[in-house]
Order: sequence, then C-alpha cells, then structure tokens
Amino acid sequence: MATTSMNNPQKHAEQKMKTIVIFDLSFNFISTNGSLQTQFLEMKLAKFLREKNQSWALKIYEASQIDEHASEADIILLTPTFAYAKEEIEKKFPQIPVIAISKAEYGTMDLDHLWEKIKTVL
Repeated sequence: MATTSMNNPQKHAEQKMKTIVIFDLSFNFISTNGSLQTQFLEMKLAKFLREKNQSWALKIYEASQIDEHASEADIILLTPTFAYAKEEIEKKFPQIPVIAISKAEYGTMDLDHLWEKIKTVL
C-alpha cells in the first residue's frame, strides 16, 4: 500500500493525513489487494498526489472487506466492477464520500479527471 508525503515536513505535521480506500471486485483467490490494474492505479495515483504535494494514504481492499475497512477511509473509491454497489455503500457509510471510478478513468488512468472528482467531495 502506498503512502504519499508532502515536501514540507512542518506543514505535513500540521495536517492529519487523509486516507483514500479503493475497493475492488477482483475475483482473485490469491490476493486481497485488488487486481493488477487496481494496484497499478494505486501506484499511479500515489505518484500523481506526490507531484501535487498532496498528503494521502492509499489502501486497496477486496470488495468483501468493505465492512471491515470502510471506516478507515476519508474517501472511498470503487473500481468499475464494484461501482454497482455505490448507493448501498453510501447508505451504509453516510459520513464517507463514495466515488465510482468510471471505466474510462480506470482504463486510461485519467488521474486528472479522478482528482477533480475527489476535490469536489473534500
């Protein structure tokens, strides 16, 4: 799991690091850390956030672990294969913004568009 850090340690210490949790419905019996595509998204998003001087912890969990780990999130991202559950998750965790990643954002790794979506719920 990747964690981004800010370049200014003093400013970083003043702010609580927020957490983005990505839930993936990956059908993977070997790993509970999502599909390779989701792991790649996590790495790219961590790099993108570092370049924007944003301090976020990023975590990936399998969809079946949502009840265990959703409370860790400041924002929940759902991969396209799990986006169908957005309304149910919003009802279950009303205090946490939930963003469904579109197939286009996921397939092309359109982080600029995804970041704009994240900023709208901050």
